[in-house]
Amino acid sequence: MSKELEETQEVDIDDGVEAEDDSLIDFYSGDALSVEESRSISMSSRVQLILLAGAVDCGKSSLIASLFHCFQNGPLGGYLFAGSRTLVGFERRCHKARVASNRDTPTMDRTSFGEKRKLLHLKVAQKTNPSTPKHLFFADVSGESFEDAINSVDDCAQVPLLRRSDHFVLLVDGSKMIDLAFRQNAKKEALLLLQSCIESNRLGERSLVDVIFSKYDLFVHDDTALNFIESIKSAIKDRFGDLLGRIRFSNIAAIPETGTKAIKLGYGLNEIFPSWVEDNPGSYFPIELNNENLEGCCEFDYFGRNYARRESGINE
Repeated sequence: MSKELEETQEVDIDDGVEAEDDSLIDFYSGDALSVEESRSISMSSRVQLILLAGAVDCGKSSLIASLFHCFQNGPLGGYLFAGSRTLVGFERRCHKARVASNRDTPTMDRTSFGEKRKLLHLKVAQKTNPSTPKHLFFADVSGESFEDAINSVDDCAQVPLLRRSDHFVLLVDGSKMIDLAFRQNAKKEALLLLQSCIESNRLGERSLVDVIFSKYDLFVHDDTALNFIESIKSAIKDRFGDLLGRIRFSNIAAIPETGTKAIKLGYGLNEIFPSWVEDNPGSYFPIELNNENLEGCCEFDYFGRNYARRESGINE
């Protein structure tokens, strides 16, 4: 083959690749979003960010999967499913809990440490007012990140999306409540994680905190476990009641074990979910704004002031 022909073919191949790249259309993968990918939604709409926190296997991914299952069966907490950019991401978290996975018991994949695609998108609309949908992001951060945060305030400050979250949802593994060998450590981890979040200034007096005891189906009839949970609640309220804006406690059974007939899939989510849609620190703790003199300020200052007023329900 002549040198001239080789050069011609090489140019033709390069040109063909460039032309093919220029014609590609970038579709959404449907998988969980990175922070960068989420900006097309967050820059155009008010988004509620719910950060799910807790140790490995505490039930964070199961909670997300359960939400997806519940909406397939109808409204949840008075809200209708109105769309999602991350249906594939939800489906990945649901598959192993289904009969089609050929597993004997429901299970979930762990969120990988260092995973950049952390955000699951959900758009919902109030059943009584479906014309005004709202957007939510559920941040599925690995349990290893929170285990590091327990041991180091500096590591806690690095937990993705913690400062930005509208709702901090701490899951305590309910399976450890029925095991004498693990329950004290689970209590200690919950207290230390909250302490680390406060000391790193990631949680404070305007924070909305939910402490959720997962896997309720495992301890619903265990009085010893239920009493121990009450001791955890008391310890959290005594230590952090004056430091956090709102603390609530709930029991959930996101995906009950097979054969648990009395506890339905998604038990407890009906009561919690509406506040994740409706409440945020700006609305729950209105900011007191005076009619300060903005003379000499730029347009951005006006925008920031007016946005804060709208979020706080203050009329001009």
